[in-house]
Amino acid sequence: MEKLKKPWYEFPQQKEFVLRSSREAPRSFLYNLWIPKLLLGKAAIGFLSIYLKEQLTEEERKVLIIVDANLETLGTRVEKSLSARGFICKIWNGVLPETPIETINDAVKVCEEFNPRVLIAIGGGSTLDTSKMVFLMYEQPNIDYYNLLPINALGLRKKIKHLIAIPTTSGTGAEATFASMVMDTTQNPPKKVYISSMEILPDIVILSTEFVENLPPKLTAWTGVDALVHAMSAYFSSCHNTLSDLISFDAIRLILKYLPRAYKRGRDTEAREKMQIAAFLSGVAISNSGVAMEHSLGHSLGSVFQIHHGLAVGLYAPYVLQFMSKNTDRFTTIAKLFGVDTQDKSNEEVLKELIQKYKEFLRSLDCPTSISDLTDPIIEKDDYIRNLDRLVQFAHDDLSTWDALRFPTKEDIQKIFLYAYDGKDVDF
Repeated sequence: MEKLKKPWYEFPQQKEFVLRSSREAPRSFLYNLWIPKLLLGKAAIGFLSIYLKEQLTEEERKVLIIVDANLETLGTRVEKSLSARGFICKIWNGVLPETPIETINDAVKVCEEFNPRVLIAIGGGSTLDTSKMVFLMYEQPNIDYYNLLPINALGLRKKIKHLIAIPTTSGTGAEATFASMVMDTTQNPPKKVYISSMEILPDIVILSTEFVENLPPKLTAWTGVDALVHAMSAYFSSCHNTLSDLISFDAIRLILKYLPRAYKRGRDTEAREKMQIAAFLSGVAISNSGVAMEHSLGHSLGSVFQIHHGLAVGLYAPYVLQFMSKNTDRFTTIAKLFGVDTQDKSNEEVLKELIQKYKEFLRSLDCPTSISDLTDPIIEKDDYIRNLDRLVQFAHDDLSTWDALRFPTKEDIQKIFLYAYDGKDVDF
């Protein structure tokens, strides 16, 4: 039987490196704030064409626009703006959910034939992740992304001068991160692989409400919860720092105020704009601090049961928070943002009220608070239990687990999975 490939972070010696380097002493030696240029508002596309024209020679003004088939009309809108200023554009609409590696290879072939100098990604997390990987593999076709560390110097931007991200959801924050999640379909079963390099951070991000105004209520809620969990997760990552903490706070504040409005009134332009900013800030926070282990559980559930990422991480967040609370009291600060009065209360009381407030917030968006409450899809407990070993192994190997403020054993992970199915408070 063929030996399955492992990414670098699944090897024991690399796990030890992550554990040691993510703790406080190394962070005091060096940490970073990587952030793209940001254009906001409905004039942003027009300004982009003016900006790029001055940055590129006439021969370099070739743009590949990457979208999924459902968003090709948005690609056409951007193409018209650029074409009016002399750019040669091509739209590739082959993006698929979960970012399967074969679609990336298809797009790289298009790049080899078209020779673009600019990549523009228009879409949700899968599109943005696809575009980062197309950029990486077009620049360096022979790269071994399984062994690519975030700090590896690659010397990209020899072929592509500008990587531009235009998100059409307000949640993943992928427009502000230097990471990509891909589905390696060459393995059996297919496996999600986390790929990170500081050089695949987009150069420019455009936030304009015209790209999110038609986002359906359900996706507004799920992607908004994704952004909320990102902001909370960055705060509870072992790699958190002063700058990421400040960014997380404002992201949480904006989401708690504006996500319910965006969910209930999709044409509320102010709410949509604030959610775009909040999702971007959440992306900046996780890019510069990492995420906590609700992401490893969510990635695992998504791989096995094809659950939307935002919904999955949102479900596991309160249970992981209860688990981590044995090692930290940082949740008391987050609780204040949720409106919990912490005066003269024990940490246990504050945590209980925070979990209650969090679950009430999910319910206000018609989101479930336990796996047993899921309706899209329904996961029967027998099926969940049958897949439990697989769920645990995926989560245990996931890089997000290694940034936890309280490091879990496999037994801990298994218990959290079980508690989260029934909505039971984590008490261990």
